[in-house]
Amino acid sequence: MYFCFQSIVYGEDTCLIHVVQIHSIRLHIPTTQILPNKYVPLTVLSYDREKNPIIITDVFLHSLIFTWSLSNTHLAQFRPIIGNISSYTRTFVTNIETLRTGRINIDVRLSTNSKNLNKLLLKTSHELSSSIELNILEQFYLNQFDETRTILIGPNSRLNLFHIPNDIILELSSPSKNIHLDKNTKIIHTDQNLDGEAILYMKYGGIKQEKKIISSSIVGAYLIQVKPIHYILLQSYLPQETSSLFSSIPVDYKLPLSVSYHDELGRRFDAASISLRTFSYRGDMISTNSNNTQIYEIIPLKNGSNILVVDGGSEYLRAYLPVQANSGFHLPKSSISPLKQVYYIGDIVCFESNLNNDEKNKDRWSSDDGMYVDSKHGIGQMIMEGERHLHLKIDGQTITSERFNVQTPNEIKLFKGTNDFLYDGEEGKSSSYPVIFGADSTTNLHGSCYREGLEHAQSIGTLRPIFECHLDFVKSKLNYPKISTLFKTQPIFDLDLMSWACQIICKSSHDLSTFDDSFRLIVQTPYQINSNELIIPYQPAFKLSSSSSIYLSEEHPYNSIQISTLPTNEKYIQLISSDPSIIRITKNSTDPFLYNIELRHGAKTNNQEQIYIDIKNILTGQNQRVNIKVQKRFIDNPIGRILASLLLCASLALIIYGLANRKPFISSSTTTPIITKQISSTPRVLQSPPTPKRHLLFDDHHLSSFDSPTTIQHYDQPVVRLYSAQDLRSRSIGNSPRSAMSNMTLPTTDERDLQTRLQRLYNQ
Repeated sequence: MYFCFQSIVYGEDTCLIHVVQIHSIRLHIPTTQILPNKYVPLTVLSYDREKNPIIITDVFLHSLIFTWSLSNTHLAQFRPIIGNISSYTRTFVTNIETLRTGRINIDVRLSTNSKNLNKLLLKTSHELSSSIELNILEQFYLNQFDETRTILIGPNSRLNLFHIPNDIILELSSPSKNIHLDKNTKIIHTDQNLDGEAILYMKYGGIKQEKKIISSSIVGAYLIQVKPIHYILLQSYLPQETSSLFSSIPVDYKLPLSVSYHDELGRRFDAASISLRTFSYRGDMISTNSNNTQIYEIIPLKNGSNILVVDGGSEYLRAYLPVQANSGFHLPKSSISPLKQVYYIGDIVCFESNLNNDEKNKDRWSSDDGMYVDSKHGIGQMIMEGERHLHLKIDGQTITSERFNVQTPNEIKLFKGTNDFLYDGEEGKSSSYPVIFGADSTTNLHGSCYREGLEHAQSIGTLRPIFECHLDFVKSKLNYPKISTLFKTQPIFDLDLMSWACQIICKSSHDLSTFDDSFRLIVQTPYQINSNELIIPYQPAFKLSSSSSIYLSEEHPYNSIQISTLPTNEKYIQLISSDPSIIRITKNSTDPFLYNIELRHGAKTNNQEQIYIDIKNILTGQNQRVNIKVQKRFIDNPIGRILASLLLCASLALIIYGLANRKPFISSSTTTPIITKQISSTPRVLQSPPTPKRHLLFDDHHLSSFDSPTTIQHYDQPVVRLYSAQDLRSRSIGNSPRSAMSNMTLPTTDERDLQTRLQRLYNQ
């Protein structure tokens, strides 16, 4: 709030301004008596401690809350100046319409929307209030006259009379000389006197005869009064469909504002001659255009609160219009300037509508040249520098517009993307590298942008790249393949990254497993601005020297896999067997990319699942599978298992049968050995019949350790050694039971020697 001793002027004049608190308010009304069906303005005046008036400006207007109330809404109603979109709680000026005869009390209360502001702006911690009484008078009609009414004319005014029939004669009867009628032009004009009365008769011409009127009759009369203007009334009504969509005046909307003049009873003047002047506290926010009529056009230029003053040259001929302007959509702030709307070429702006009942199925958005716009979702792409305009339409009519500036970017930045390298192992796989326009920009996407809207804008061609991406080798060699045969490079708007980007797509796989090089990526624009160079390492796909399958068997249990790739990829290569119990993988000690494949000895090969080896590069994600074909053993086949089972059963049966039919052993101490005469030179075997109850090997007098052989020796007789089962298992084939049996034979080369030995054995 400001208090000024002089009018605020421009130039070298000075004005003393005091910022003071509001101590009291007063509800001002131009008249306290008014007729029904009339309009009268209400204004809240504020005062300081010394009862000096305080001008309420737009600085704290949004913080003040004015609460209006009527004692009887059947007699009168509040009619805001700007129709349905002006809020009672945000204006200190409003109009009231009288409906019926009676008395009403009008009350207004002033408060703030914050306790801190309440202490700053108001002297008291409570709200301020003021009230006034308005008397609505009864109209008096003279029923004897038909269509009789009063014409109000201000001093020094002119009133044109229209639509007068040709057979009607106008006649003015006036006791005063300040009211005149020009019958030729049919204009009533007054002089500078502030009061006066006259009667205007409308007479029927009758029958003319020899240029004379034989008879005439009065068909109507008007009372013409000259009175001073008592107050100015401002009115403006938006169309119903428009006022229901907006909460305030749309920016750039041409709001019609009518100015009317009224007497002390609220009657409207039919003619008045007053020179009006309009101004606002901030001239950059509101524009007015009168066209020398009583209809003004109010055009809000910016968002915010402002006060339009209509001044008729005196204190009582002054009216105020609080204007709260708001754009029909949100214009997001850019990273260039947080205080004003400045964008770079290439920026994508998602506008948000302030419409309460916005139908998203309709096309509401449009623009001038210099930007692409999705008319359905309100997404714009800047393509040309300068001042741009965005328009919001309702039913094809522009309701509001927004101005903003577009600049040429001073720098283009290229960033690392989703992959730190390029890989050509999978055809059609893509990698994106973000592109940002502007050195001080962190993104070229502004506003609340959603994927659905961006997808629609991209599908209709609203998002169009204004740059080119170039990819080339870092090392220049003639024997290199062309870059276009390896990758496809194109500029796009990446919906996953929500940014402009250079997309590189793998076209086909070439035999470049040992190709050691990098790529250089740059961005070029038609604005003579290039981006930084981005060096991207190249990771070629590895190749296998062997076929897609490997054959293993018990006769050939070994094989190998040779991998062709860069030496730096040794730590990224992994070989994983699907069944390590069957296939064993070892790395060759001499060649880092040679892997030995071994079929484990005795491994069961009756597994029904396919056996394979996965070869992976954990850096690039490349995966190649090598199938392992293993020849199954005879015993792993069903028929082989059946035959093996039968052979095992037969062997067990023979062993059991042999044990059951074995003859008992006879001890040498009780039984005379049986001497078999050997006819031929074949060695003879000494056999001793077993004892009936136990074997000599387990006799208490002949016990020996199982680890050492038991020897039974007689004089002049070959040594016979008996071995335990554990000793026999630890011996070789030469020490098998058969060889042990052969050791029990008695070789004889001389018949006499044999007889001598037998005789000795018999004598014992």
